[in-house]
Amino acid sequence: MKSRWPVLLFVVAALILLLFGIWIELPGWLIAVMVLVPLSLAVFFLFLGRHRRDPGPADKYEISSAGAHSEGHLELNIPTVQLEPAFRATVATIPRLQLRACSAAGAEIDAALNWKTWGLIMSAEFQPANGNRTHISVITRPRLTATVTDWGQGRSDIHSLFEALERQVAIGQPQR
Repeated sequence: MKSRWPVLLFVVAALILLLFGIWIELPGWLIAVMVLVPLSLAVFFLFLGRHRRDPGPADKYEISSAGAHSEGHLELNIPTVQLEPAFRATVATIPRLQLRACSAAGAEIDAALNWKTWGLIMSAEFQPANGNRTHISVITRPRLTATVTDWGQGRSDIHSLFEALERQVAIGQPQR
């Protein structure tokens, strides 16, 4: 729903152009072109803003995205109180990410700008799960609120974070 505003904007623009073209009595073909351009853009942005759901490898986690917003969920075999240092160490290994704040409840991360986005803000929330497990939810949103799509960068950043976090937790676990 967050990326539907450009579609509405282009539909309204098409209606205004239609009325304007009829009012000043433009030729029919010109009115059609004036209306089809914004409607084509509306369809294009609808395509970009569609909801996608990607299962992680071996269904360890799931990442979904719509437009420029992504969300991922992961459950790790580590107690919540031990997750914070592992999370800090993990974010430090990913060059694109910079930790803004981290606590036992969650974290706030900045993702640098690149050719796909103007940068992202990632919010992570840590919640205890069954036994010594922790459920991690990560949500990305664009730094620039007018961003319609992130071209998959939010999904990619969450995937990189989850993969690195799984490796970090596996390194820290005692061997059985």
